[in-house]
Amino acid sequence: MLDRTWAGVRLGGLRGAPASDREAVVDAILRIGQLGQDLPEIAELEINPLRVYPAGKGASALDVRIRLDI
Repeated sequence: MLDRTWAGVRLGGLRGAPASDREAVVDAILRIGQLGQDLPEIAELEINPLRVYPAGKGASALDVRIRLDI
């Protein structure tokens, strides 16, 4: 599914840029999904931006906003 998005294509390297750490992006998506399952009081979660480093170097959430519905 990730390959069908512009961001997914960009992870593979674009215009001579090295490939990014795709595994770190998939890991972040899976962990966010698990967080939503574990904490149903989370109404919204936004990461903007998610900085993805070259392959094998990981990713960092630079800004995160979570809205609770309690």
